[in-house]
Amino acid sequence: MGGSLTRRRFLRGAGIVAGAAAISTVPGIATASRAGLRKVYRLSCRGQFCCNACKAHDANRFYFNQPTANRDRPHVGCNCKVVTQWIPQATHQRYFGNGITLRKVFDQRWG
Repeated sequence: MGGSLTRRRFLRGAGIVAGAAAISTVPGIATASRAGLRKVYRLSCRGQFCCNACKAHDANRFYFNQPTANRDRPHVGCNCKVVTQWIPQATHQRYFGNGITLRKVFDQRWG
């Protein structure tokens, strides 16, 4: 069994190569699908029992970065999770400004 290539060894090697090739293409697909998109942060009460203040707040506000989202709670004791969302780059510029960040928070109720 030393150096001979058996059917079992060949199939095992082919399976490893095919698995590695499949795994290496996944990040490329994820990157391509996010071309032209920018990351924003939101508060989410999905999967939790929450009050109406949290529901209205979470549904309408977008944050430029995670610390800002974490500090801007609708009330003391709010336990909504900070989640990420991808939006088109043009929308991101409209919400937060061009180049240098003019705004850290955007609320859709502002108009």
